[in-house]
Amino acid sequence: MKILLIETALTENSTTKLMSHKFIEFYKENHPDVEVIEWDINKTKIGKISLNSENFATFWKDVEADKYIKELKTVDKIVFSAPVINIHYSANAKNFFDTICLADKTFSYKYSKKGEAIGLLDNIQNVQILASQGFSERVKILNKMQDTIAGTWKFLGAKNVQPTITLFSAKNFASKDQALKSVEDQLKKAALTF
Repeated sequence: MKILLIETALTENSTTKLMSHKFIEFYKENHPDVEVIEWDINKTKIGKISLNSENFATFWKDVEADKYIKELKTVDKIVFSAPVINIHYSANAKNFFDTICLADKTFSYKYSKKGEAIGLLDNIQNVQILASQGFSERVKILNKMQDTIAGTWKFLGAKNVQPTITLFSAKNFASKDQALKSVEDQLKKAALTF
């Protein structure tokens, strides 16, 4: 079993990073032999190069898209860590999806019925999205972000996308540890069934 942890936070000590590491810790309690690969998008070319009109012809080569797609085709499960920044997921998350969403590599319209895409990452059995946002649960903007991320993984062929676990109003807690404790039970429960 191989899990890929994809971190799209902009800071080293982000709440979503703490959440994802806690989730993996809980998962390993029942699956000690699992192999975990971690991609911190900040530390890759993906985090430094955005798709635009000036690099459209070279973008996928510049960010080494084939390397990441090849690795994605070897994993069984994905943990996708996504903070809300300026009422949306981070630019790193967008850059990541721009990198891996490639026709005939991660999805295809060939041989499809009724013009629907066929996801080519059908090796991915399960995706868990972990999110955090600074505003309260009453603000429903986040749901659209979660839907976009989940929909992208489904489009690419992931068999299951679990309900997103979200830490709301993280800045209202005295410490990040206290904030993490507020979602710890959810993380543990989700890790058991992941």
